[in-house]
Amino acid sequence: ELDAVIQVNGGSLLQPKITATGCALGALIAAYSAVTTPTIAALSAHIHFAIAGKLAANQAQTMGSFSSIFMDYIHMLDANLIEQYADIKLLNKQA
Repeated sequence: ELDAVIQVNGGSLLQPKITATGCALGALIAAYSAVTTPTIAALSAHIHFAIAGKLAANQAQTMGSFSSIFMDYIHMLDANLIEQYADIKLLNKQA
């Protein structure tokens, strides 16, 4: 397990306006949990969500289009996009 505080940057201010976004994040954490530790799963899912939100916001014209594009990016994000757009920062390491 990690013993650190990690900041995940990205996302969009539109994400909280989509119904069930938190539930979807929980489902993505559960999916990542099937293949890694709980901490890495939570971090990975938050990075995934942040990238999908950022990319969707760059393309969306309206709230409705943001929602559709966001879900598309949740589905189609791959290792290349994650490597290209992941924006995390180690804030501190716990003693």
